[in-house]
Amino acid sequence: MWNRGEVSWTSATVSVSQVLRHHAGGGLLACLAGSASPLLIRFEAPAGAGLVAFAAKLPGHIVALDVDSKHAYLVHRDGWIFGTEYVSPSVGCQQSLGGALFGEEGFVLQRLDGQGTAWIELGDELVRYDLAPSPELLVHPGHLRALAASMRLEIT
Repeated sequence: MWNRGEVSWTSATVSVSQVLRHHAGGGLLACLAGSASPLLIRFEAPAGAGLVAFAAKLPGHIVALDVDSKHAYLVHRDGWIFGTEYVSPSVGCQQSLGGALFGEEGFVLQRLDGQGTAWIELGDELVRYDLAPSPELLVHPGHLRALAASMRLEIT
């Protein structure tokens, strides 16, 4: 399991190690999209079962997403909390260089690819929309938290 470092507690059976982010996928651009650190934390339970607990930073929800070759996701800049070994976080949407450098909300989104389960943090109230192929939905960038990577996103 990979994580940016927001763990609440673990059982004694879990070993913890740090790995460079590029080993998990994403490289330097993934650092810009997620956390400032190029390191990820790896949790393993070599003897069998173990417990790793995470908590949301703000009131809200932690949501599990099944990621595979047909289901990649774009999530808000700090949305990805952790994922199984073959989930790879990277930069998914960057409308302008200024958005990446100055942290403007909505301009940089993380992309979650690979195979496995990813958990994301969604602050505040959670509303899910399943859109048909042609409709458009206008959303303030500060309220957009996650979408299927196959959707077209345009920030104006």
